[in-house]
Amino acid sequence: MARYKLKLKQLDFVSLVDDPAQPNAKCLLIKRAGKPDEVTATARLVKTNDELGLAFFWAFTTTNPDGSEHYDLHGDQVMSGDEMIKAAAAFMESGGAVDEMHDSEATGRVVFAMPMTPEIAKAYGVESKTSGLMVAIRPSADAMAKLKDGTYTAVSIAGIGERVQARKARVLKTALYTDEVDGHQHKICFFDDGSLYVEHATMAGAEYSHSHGIIRGENSTLEILADSGHKHTLAEGQASLVVVAPDAVVVVQANAPGMKSTRPIEPSKPVLTMKEPTMANDAEKTIAELTKQLEHVSKLATLTDAQRMHYKSKSGADADGFLAKSHDERQVVLDAVEKANPIVYTAKSSGRVFRESDRSSGIVDMAEMLDKQAESLAKRDEAIEKAEIARVAKEALEGVAGDDETHAYIVKSIRKGGGDAAMIEKAMTTLRSSKEFTRAGRVAKGINPGTDPQPESLESQVEVLAQKIATEQKIDIVKARGLVFDTTEGAALYAQIEKRKQNRNGAPA
Repeated sequence: MARYKLKLKQLDFVSLVDDPAQPNAKCLLIKRAGKPDEVTATARLVKTNDELGLAFFWAFTTTNPDGSEHYDLHGDQVMSGDEMIKAAAAFMESGGAVDEMHDSEATGRVVFAMPMTPEIAKAYGVESKTSGLMVAIRPSADAMAKLKDGTYTAVSIAGIGERVQARKARVLKTALYTDEVDGHQHKICFFDDGSLYVEHATMAGAEYSHSHGIIRGENSTLEILADSGHKHTLAEGQASLVVVAPDAVVVVQANAPGMKSTRPIEPSKPVLTMKEPTMANDAEKTIAELTKQLEHVSKLATLTDAQRMHYKSKSGADADGFLAKSHDERQVVLDAVEKANPIVYTAKSSGRVFRESDRSSGIVDMAEMLDKQAESLAKRDEAIEKAEIARVAKEALEGVAGDDETHAYIVKSIRKGGGDAAMIEKAMTTLRSSKEFTRAGRVAKGINPGTDPQPESLESQVEVLAQKIATEQKIDIVKARGLVFDTTEGAALYAQIEKRKQNRNGAPA
């Protein structure tokens, strides 16, 4: 029997780890790490589900798979019960954070957690010799991959535990014997804490021994349950016992010879009885608490965003009262709050809504000022951009058909067309070349109408090249002009034209 019992008081993290403390068991090792009151516990992976993106674990267990009590390496008995349930509930309410290798950096969440104590298992009709906390984790994609390839094989919890001294060993107060059936009988032991135990015995011809369950029957008399195909009663001539309190055994009457020990006892004087908490009562209490928590979470899930914000702004009875209302009743409350605190300004940049209650802090005036500043800057930038586009349009398209507004629209469309800087520059080069082509065409016709352009004019030489390309490639003259500057001769002519223009404008040659 353990000298100490270890109770989980606080659960801080569930961590995916690469090496569990007990490699061959689902049950865990709980041990103190660092400070005497800190505990960690490690348990192996139970199952993964790729489609759901979940990994299932016993976060920790308090009984072994065979139902026996679990002890850590210090010999402390690991306990389940209300303390474990409270710690698990608080952990889930705080978000159920999952980290990796105890690095305290949350990468996943615990999405399901269910305490599985013997009382809860019995209440739900679940057959499980293992007790503890069952969880389903939604790990990150990287962590799930590590679980699948075996890098991570388990989870380890970190939290606070309370180490309390176990109750002193039971003391045998008395013993009775059953009647003999099939060549054997059993000893029934009664201890000072009110517990009782039927020792093992072996039937005639049987290979293995067996025991029997024993309960208090009608009027708290003892009833020995059937096992191995038979039942027992108390042997004749022994005292009939009634347990009247968890820590007391009282002899109330002795059986007379020939009297069956299973006959209900009717004491001549009232016997003091004490209602002892039963496993069923504990389970009902736990289920009631879990049901209450589930109802609370379910109500939270029905809140709209606005209702949730209002709920978080309240506390205590005010918060509980608001949550208890129906959806329509909550909306009435919100409408009344909004009417009492109307919207006075909506920020243009962020869309944030400000109400009358925000005026006192000056935040509304600041939001209005920031919007005006942003509007002023936008107008300034628009004017600068417009002037720049007009300048570029005049440089590139002056003398080309169309008015200034049309030229500016063309340049603006090129800049806003989504191309990169290189593409924009190529488009602008094409525009400038169209201006030169237009000028070349006018010079050629002015010098010698009806004949080929004059070779001594740079512009006319460009036009001659364009005519040649159009004839050779059988394309129209406009497309041919666009190909002129892809030739070595055309590029040289364009360089001379640009140099002459710079000299004409007084720019450095």
